[in-house]
Order: sequence, then structure tokens, then C-alpha cells
Amino acid sequence: MSYILKYSKNILIIIILLFLFSCNSNDVNNEQKNKNNKIDSLLLTLDSLHHANVDSAIKFAEIINMEIIQSQNTVQIVNFLSFLTEVYQYRLPNDAKALNYASKILERMALYPDVSYDNPFVFINIGNILLKNDFIDEAIEMYFYALEIPMDNKFTFALIYNNIASSYLRQENCELSKN
Repeated sequence: MSYILKYSKNILIIIILLFLFSCNSNDVNNEQKNKNNKIDSLLLTLDSLHHANVDSAIKFAEIINMEIIQSQNTVQIVNFLSFLTEVYQYRLPNDAKALNYASKILERMALYPDVSYDNPFVFINIGNILLKNDFIDEAIEMYFYALEIPMDNKFTFALIYNNIASSYLRQENCELSKN
């Protein structure tokens, strides 16, 4: 009888420890979800500012930069860097800065190849910068990479194919532009 009591006590301790561990694990998971939600909210705010006042968006991006990088959420970091690429490509034209942020995106994607990215504009924007600077073959390659990103938006598909056709036309390769 004491033998059973001795082991049942150990089993009870193990059950309590497992319960406590699972509670801590849930707390950690909830904390991570809250961080991800906060970063998503910051990115939405940044996007809204970008359309209203690009200077305010840049200042806000500088403020939240470390928080986003420290989140270690690769998709959110890529989306943040993509935002900065677009700002310096279209709103405050500076191809060097835009390519700098784009290269950081590609580095991160290379480090984490198993992560699923849902932003084809990373490659579209790089292609546009390359095309603007007469690196036509490289631009076309970027557009084809963009097509590999799963997407439901037909407009984005049309945009990518339009960019490919335009690039072929710049090469005076009319036959390929028709395809």
C-alpha cells in the first residue's frame, strides 16, 4: 500500500508540473500572438501614414524599426522592409536606398527559405528598379520570381505580366512580349 502511495505522489507531482508547464507554454504563445498583433497594427498604421504623409511615415518607421526587427517574425520584417523599399522607390525616389532595403529582404528570404511569403511586390519593386536602370534581363527574372508567390489578386498577375511584356519590348523582343 505504501508502495502505491509513494508512486501516486510522484505521479501527482508530475501531473502538476506538466500542468504548470503547459500553462507557461500557453502564456508564452499568447504573449507571442499579442506581439505579432501589435506589429501587424504598427504596420497598418505605417501604411496609412504612407498614403497621408510620407515624411510622417518615415519618422514612424524609424521609431518602430527596432521593435519590428526584435519581433523576429520574418514575414513581418519582410513586409516592413518592403514598405521602406516602396517609399524610397516611389514616394521619395532614391534607388540606392530602395535597393538597400530590397537586398535586406532577399537576405532574410535566403536565411528562411521555408517561410511562406505572400508579398509579390517585393520582387515587382526590385524588378522595377532594375528596369528603370536598364538591367532588363535581371528585371524580367525578378518578375518571374514574383509569379511564384501564391496570390489570388488578378490585378497583381496582370501587373506582373504587363511588366514582363514591357521589359521584352524595351529589349525590342516583340515576339516574347506577345507571349
